[in-house]
Amino acid sequence: MMRRPKKKKLIHETEGSFLTRIFAEYQASRVRRSVHSYPGKLFEVDGLDKSGKGTSLDAIREYLEGKGARIFMTSNYERQYNEYPPKHAWQDYDVIMVDEPSFCLTGSEIRNVIINIHNSPWFHTLSTARYYARDRNQQNKIIVIPALKAGKVVVQGRGVSTSLVYQPTQDHFWRQTHTQSPIIHFDTITRIPGNAKELTILPNTLIFTRASADVVMARIRGDKEDNARFENLTFQKVIESIYGSNEFHEFFRTAGVQVNTCETGESVGQTRENIVHLFTEFLTHHHLLGH
Repeated sequence: MMRRPKKKKLIHETEGSFLTRIFAEYQASRVRRSVHSYPGKLFEVDGLDKSGKGTSLDAIREYLEGKGARIFMTSNYERQYNEYPPKHAWQDYDVIMVDEPSFCLTGSEIRNVIINIHNSPWFHTLSTARYYARDRNQQNKIIVIPALKAGKVVVQGRGVSTSLVYQPTQDHFWRQTHTQSPIIHFDTITRIPGNAKELTILPNTLIFTRASADVVMARIRGDKEDNARFENLTFQKVIESIYGSNEFHEFFRTAGVQVNTCETGESVGQTRENIVHLFTEFLTHHHLLGH
């Protein structure tokens, strides 16, 4: 008599059990990670969608312009030429401002297809993670590493920290409707080549913008041009819990990164004041004021 094959055990996680697991994975991870060792300095801003990252980066740019710094915006070049800017395009500037994802090539695919809810179905977690890592790898090779080697100040919006929050969370929600799909664990995301490389060239300072999921969703509802796939309240509440967690912050602090939080849930003016204060602390710490 033939035995029926055993059914694969399905894994159902609540948001609470997912967070417990992912926090444990952050703490247990032995992935190689360190702050970059180049002469330049890297200041990075990350956080929930609509949590004030754009406002923060604009405030930093205006602060630097007021100090007479020459600023190269990679996004402007990428939009115009649909390629990552080569060294000769930015080498005469003092500060290089970089966005993730980029605005060309793989970055354009991410923005227009991978995370655009109107243009495609929900992509599998690993597919999404690999796209981000490919774009990240190219930007690091062509822009960030050469700029840091040249002693530049690089100010970056988002980085590998984003993938380490969003892709595990994406996987959790993916498996709610794809119940046979195995868990994509945290270290799987870290081992993707572009991510693994960036974990060895982490920023000197990493700022997490902090606004509640409810505030973020109110901002999203007011932005008619926002088409990002991950912007719903349940998803954002999980993301908020991760970005605010000590476990996530310690993952970077133990690598030597200076981690701070910027309160961005109040007025635009207060957000700008908060981020400029943190940025001037960064400049002072690295003896960059007045250079």
